[in-house]
Amino acid sequence: MKKYIGILFLCLLLVPFVHAQARLGSSPEAIKQEFSDSKYELDSGYDEDDIYYISLQIGLRSVQHLFGEDNICQVSIITPNTQEELNSMIEEYNKLYVIDSENKWKVQSSEGTTYVKLVSIEDGPKYFLWSLDEINWLWY
Repeated sequence: MKKYIGILFLCLLLVPFVHAQARLGSSPEAIKQEFSDSKYELDSGYDEDDIYYISLQIGLRSVQHLFGEDNICQVSIITPNTQEELNSMIEEYNKLYVIDSENKWKVQSSEGTTYVKLVSIEDGPKYFLWSLDEINWLWY
């Protein structure tokens, strides 16, 4: 019985982490349905480059999903809203994913490899760029 309680506790700890991750390969409709509750502050539209996006607020993380011409999520950007959340995410990523280099991780799954990069912009926030293709990193 204690074993099951421990597993349940671990699952409860991971729920915010799982819900804050990328939705690469998803349609806008699927993401909007999953995050339809008003607590996520969902917003969508086209940016100045005419790229369709969906943005969400999930706990201490701001999440933007960017869609390609095929109307499928190509890139997800997860921005921690505090330094503590950034540190927590780095620790989580180091435990859960393959460390590729100091600020890069690879996520292996049955569907292939997902690439994650911590991007730092001078005088701007740090964010995690999720992509199915390393080439997308050249844009950020």
